[in-house]
This record gives sequence, structure tokens and C-alpha cells, in this order.
Amino acid sequence: MKGLPPAPSETGAVIRAIWSRRGWLAASLLVVLPCAAWTWISFQFHYGEGHADRPILTFVLLYACAWAGFFLGYRLLCRAERSAPLFLILATALVARFLLLPSGLIQENDVYRYVLDGQVLLAGENPYRQSPLELSLLPPESLVRSVSDPTAQETISRIGYAEIPTLYPPAAQAAFAAGSLIGGWNWIGLRILFTLVDLALIGLIVLLLTRLGSSPSRVLLYAWNPLVLKEVTNSVHVDVLPAFFVVLLLLCLERMRVRGGWHWLLAAAGSMAGGVLSKLYPILLLPAAYRFVSRVSGGKKAVTFAVGSLAAVVLAYLPFSPLGLDRLTEGLRSYAERWRMNQGAFDLLEILLPQPRLACGILIVVMAVAVPWVRLRSRGSPVDLIGVCQWVLLFWFLLLPAPFPWYAVVLAALLPATPRFALTAPAVVALSGAAGLYYLSFYYEYQQFPEAWWTWTRMAEHGLIWGTLGFVWWRGDFQSSIRKGDF
Repeated sequence: MKGLPPAPSETGAVIRAIWSRRGWLAASLLVVLPCAAWTWISFQFHYGEGHADRPILTFVLLYACAWAGFFLGYRLLCRAERSAPLFLILATALVARFLLLPSGLIQENDVYRYVLDGQVLLAGENPYRQSPLELSLLPPESLVRSVSDPTAQETISRIGYAEIPTLYPPAAQAAFAAGSLIGGWNWIGLRILFTLVDLALIGLIVLLLTRLGSSPSRVLLYAWNPLVLKEVTNSVHVDVLPAFFVVLLLLCLERMRVRGGWHWLLAAAGSMAGGVLSKLYPILLLPAAYRFVSRVSGGKKAVTFAVGSLAAVVLAYLPFSPLGLDRLTEGLRSYAERWRMNQGAFDLLEILLPQPRLACGILIVVMAVAVPWVRLRSRGSPVDLIGVCQWVLLFWFLLLPAPFPWYAVVLAALLPATPRFALTAPAVVALSGAAGLYYLSFYYEYQQFPEAWWTWTRMAEHGLIWGTLGFVWWRGDFQSSIRKGDF
């Protein structure tokens, strides 16, 4: 009858709907407004100048605000995944990236090496032949005129560790060349390129979620992630490229499982190779992908997949191989032997073991092989595979002697398709926020704080991640997920 008040149950539903809409709007604003503020303060980060005056604490606080919006969106998704406003999620992601496009670089300079590598490749030279320092002193004939440009001189002068040759593999070099073709010696071309890859990755994630029968709104876990917004859109790190190929690999394997056919297998092998050729660490996922293919399609196809992936990697390196293996891998060996920054568990390995780097490498490889072997015993599903990949890469990140925040972009890309009850999901959510503490290292250095400050901050950063793993285990979600088959 007209005029009667709604039933109590209907009233409660209306109130929950109103609060849900307000919650989504609040979460969206908490993501977007810090991005606008990042752009505003980024112009106070002048390269090589005013280190002590840089607003690093303000940036870290804004990062925490962006993570709060991301976390609120994560909690809202957990409560009502299917009714989440996909349009608002995608619009917020686009606006946040648009606001960051004009921003200056905040405490990062890797992109300058990318530009140089791209220019060297465009000139028809081998980017592994000379270090930036060697090239600036004795450039090849094809680059003499280009290197004399003031913008080129500025770019080369800002490259970190200029005495070390590049370590980035061929697909990354091709991306650097494409970005340099767009922007010349200006790094803005690479920002445009990687932002386009980032947007394409969002589309891939939505497609993967749809194929898996999950809500496409879960793309929020990548699209709103402050780690992605900072390390891809602002800092222009290449790690969005391997993340793209890893998600493409999972999509191809899902299609192969449903439809069969060699073309999907070959596409998966190409995606696997693309990830490794973008940045080498996706090779850790090869055992998991091999195990999955062998469970789904048999040993013959699994061997074909592995051999095809590795053959594509070798073929991509062949044009650069006349330099010899030593020169080709000099940058990589320097990184593996020397780099340490933002380390967590590695400090403990260093105390307990005489050769911690070797032990770290062995542990990571063992984990990469053992986890798929244990978790993909039966005829698996793509969700099982995604959970295994998340485990392998999280373990790799936590053990590294130099786990830079941008290395976790691929973890963020896997997060939307990771089962909600999996142990790794809340740990990666925590990692996405804790990674902002990394930037306090620069503040401590510029303000000449004692080393103990950075040690305690690293303990807090890694402790938040390990603590989240422990808490979720203790609470019982992990055991529950095993029973449900979600892990």
C-alpha cells in the first residue's frame, strides 16, 4: 500500500547502500587528492639541489593517505565485491594517472639510464658495449652529434652508477628505444609509453578476472594501488612491462586450459619470454607455469612451453652477443654482487650464514621449484597458479638484498586475481603501504640522522609485511582457504 513506511529490513538496506556510496566516494577522493598533491610538491625535488629542503616527509604522509583510500576500497570490495562501482573504480584510476602525468620525478633517476639505452639502440649501437661514463667520454660516431645536445648531456650526467654498463634485457631495451623515439632525450616519452602499458595492463586484468568468473571490480587492487601510481606513473619504472607480460601469460594459460590448442601454448611461451626479456625475475615463474601446463595438457606440451620460452630468450640476446658473455652480463653481475638497499630478511641471513647472497639465491630457486610442485599436484586451475606465482614472487621480494618498491609492481598486478582468502593477498596489500617507508631513507641521509633510524624503519617496513602474514595465519584464514580450495 502507498504511504506505508519501509520495513525495518528495507530501511537497513537503504542505510547500508547510502553509507556504501559515501564510502566509495571517500576512498576515491583519498586516492585522487594525494596524487594531485604529489604533482604539486614534485617540483620542489630539483635534481642535485636542495636535498635538505625536499618535502620528503610530506610525500610519505601523502603516500599513507593514498594507501588509506586504497585500503578502504579493498575493505569495501571484501564486503560487496559484486556490487562495487566499476565505473567509479576505473574513472578514479584514470584521473589519478592524469593528475600525475605532469609531475616531476620524486627521488628517482632510473629513467635517465632508460633514455640513454634507448638512444644508443636507436643509433644502431649495442647498449651493452659501453657504460654511460665511457660513452660520455668516447661516444660512438653515430652518437657524437646527438650526445652534444644539452638535453643529452643533462640526461647522461644524471645516470646513477654511470661506471656500470646496463643490465636491462632486450625487450626492455626495445621499450626504451620506443620511448626515446617519442620523447627524444626527454624522459617524458617513456612516461607516456609506460602509462599506456599500465592502462593496457588494467584492461588485461579486467579480462582475466572476467575469464576466471571473478568480479572485474577487483581491478581496484592494481588500479588504485599507491605503489603502482608512484613507481610507474611518477617514477617511470620499467617494471610495469614484466607485470604486463606475466598477466598476459596467465590469460594465455587460462585460454589454453579451456580451449586447448597449440596457438595458446605458443602465445604463453611468448609471454613468458617477454616477461624475462623485460626484467629477468619472471624466470622464477617458469617452474610454476611448466607444472601447470604439464598438469593441464601433459608433459609434451609442458616441455614445448619451457623450451620455446627459453629459446625465445636466447634468440633475443643473439644480436647483442658478439660482445661476449662477460661484457653482456657485467651490469647484472655488478648488481648481484654489490647491491643492497631496503633489505629485510637478508640481514638475518647475513648474520647466520657465511655466504648470504649465495644462500639467498639458493633459497629463492628452491622456493620457485618447490611451491609449484607441492601446490599444483592435481589438475589445477588458473586460480591455483596465480596463488603459487604470488607466493614465489613475495618470497623472492622479502629475501632480496635490494627489494626496491618498484619490484613489487608485478605482485600488485597479480593481486586482483589472487583469492581473497589466500595468505598472500593481505600481505601484498600491507606491502603496498609499507613500501612508502622506503623514501624515509633519503630524508635520514639528507638530514644526517644516525644509521639506526633507517635500520628501525626497515624493520618496521618488513615487519608490517611479515606481521600481516603471521596475523592472517593465526586468525585462521589460511587454513580456511585450504579447505575451500582458494589457495
